[in-house]
Amino acid sequence: MPRYRIIVIIIVFCGVLYSQENSPNKLLNLKTDIQSILDDPNFSHAIWGVEIRSLKTGETLFKINSDKLFIPASNQKLFITSSALLLLGSQYKYHTNFYVNGQIVNGVLYGDLLIQGSGDPTVEIDEKSGKSVFKNWADSLKQKGIKKITGNLIGDDGAFEEPTLGEGWQWDLNNYWFAAPFGALSFNQNSEKVILEYTVESLPVKLIYDATTSPNTFVNKVRSLPNLSRSSIEYSKDPCSNIVTLFGGFPKKDSPFEVRIAIDNPTDYFLSNLKYYLKQNGIDISGDIVDASFQVTDTDYKEMKLLFIHKSPELKEIVTKINKLSNNFYAEQLFRTLGFEFYGFGSAENGVKAIKDLLKTMGINPENLSLVDGSGISRLNLVTPKQIVNLLSYMYVSGEFDSFFESLPIAGTDGTLSDRMRKTSAEGNVRGKTGFMENVMALSGYLKTAEGEPVAYSIMINNYRVPSSLAIYTQNLICQRITNFSRK
Repeated sequence: MPRYRIIVIIIVFCGVLYSQENSPNKLLNLKTDIQSILDDPNFSHAIWGVEIRSLKTGETLFKINSDKLFIPASNQKLFITSSALLLLGSQYKYHTNFYVNGQIVNGVLYGDLLIQGSGDPTVEIDEKSGKSVFKNWADSLKQKGIKKITGNLIGDDGAFEEPTLGEGWQWDLNNYWFAAPFGALSFNQNSEKVILEYTVESLPVKLIYDATTSPNTFVNKVRSLPNLSRSSIEYSKDPCSNIVTLFGGFPKKDSPFEVRIAIDNPTDYFLSNLKYYLKQNGIDISGDIVDASFQVTDTDYKEMKLLFIHKSPELKEIVTKINKLSNNFYAEQLFRTLGFEFYGFGSAENGVKAIKDLLKTMGINPENLSLVDGSGISRLNLVTPKQIVNLLSYMYVSGEFDSFFESLPIAGTDGTLSDRMRKTSAEGNVRGKTGFMENVMALSGYLKTAEGEPVAYSIMINNYRVPSSLAIYTQNLICQRITNFSRK
C-alpha cells in the first residue's frame, strides 16, 4: 500500500477519534458552564430547576432539579394553550348566538333579544380603531330588519360557572385588570379603562371614562405632581360597593395615564354596554337588561328563533395573544372553554379534567402535578421543568406545532421577550413563554444551537430574594450559552 494512503487513513482515523472525544468534551463544557452560572451565591437560598433537551436526538443536554415541583407563574399558560390547540384545533372559533322570542314587524321586534355566550374573550373595543364589535352587531340587527326592541336585552351566561377569584388567588387581586373575573359573556376583558390627565400642579387630575356605562363611582385623590420622577398610581375598591378610590400622583410627561380596573359583574357589564352601543347606533330598547340566570323559568331555545351567530377570530390568534402578551383573562376564558366543550360546563374543575386527560399522551403523569387555573396567578399550581419540556417535545412533533411555535414571544423582537437578549446570539432565535410573580421566575420554550440543532428548554426559579433583574439576566445568559453551543 502506498505510503501516502497509509498517512491519509491514519489522519482520517485520528480525526474520527478526535471528533468522538471532542463532542462529549464540548457538551461537558456546556454543562459545567451552565452549572457555574446557577451557582451564583446571590441565589444560595433559591431553588433552580432546569431541563434542556435536544429535539433532534432526545438527549438531555443539562438538567438540575428537573423532577422537582415549581410554581410556574405564567408558564401555566403553556399547558392551557397547547391543550386547546390539540383538543379544539387552531381553527376553532367561539360562537355567540343571538335569539329573538317575538315577531319582527315594520322594523320593531315585539319581544326580547337574547344573547347566548360561550366564553368568547375577544368581545372588546379595538385599541387601534376605537371600534367595538357591538357596532357590527348593531349592523347585523338592522340587516335583520330590527330598529327597535320592545322587550328586554337578556344575557345567558350559563355556559360558565359563576365568576369568582380563581383557586389560590390572593384576595387583594380582585380589583386589578390582570385578575379580572371570567364569564361566558364578557366585554373589554371585564375591565374598565380610566384615563388620567395632568391638570395644574398639586391639583386633582382629570378623570376620563364612560360614565354612561361605568358600574363604578370614582373618588379622585390623584394629584398632578411635576417633580415626580415617575407615576405612582394606586387604587382600592370597597368590597361591599362599587366605590373606587384612586390615589397617588404623576408628572406631566406621563399624561395621559391609563388605569384598568376589574369589574365585578361581567354579564351586567356586557349587557349595559351592549344596550348603550345599540342605542348609539340607532336601535332603541324599551326594556331592561336581564341576566338569564336570575329568571324564574329556564330559557327554552326551541321556542326561539336564531337570528344570527357571531364568530370569534380563530383559536391560533387567541393563543398568540395569550402567549405573546401573557394575557391572563384570555387564558382563564380558554381554560374554562375546554371544560365547556368536553364536559358541558365551563368550570375550573372541568378545565383541569380535560387537560389531564390529554397529559397522559404527552408522557406526563397528571397525578404528579397541580393545575388549578388558566393564567398561572395561583400559587397552588405546581409543575416540573421536565414536564414542561415533555410538553414542548410533544408539541414539536404534533400537527399544531406551527400555531403553538408562532404564538411564543421572540427574544429581542416581540411580546414579553421584546426587551430581552438583544444584540446577542439569542436575539431572534430564542422563543419562550415567560412567567413572573413575586419570588417566582420561569422561561420555557425553543431555541437552536449554533449548528441549528433544535432544543426545548425550561428554566425555573422559586424563592429568590434578589432583584428580579438578576434572575432574568441568569435565564438570558443560559439561553445565550445554548445558542452558542456547537458539538464540532
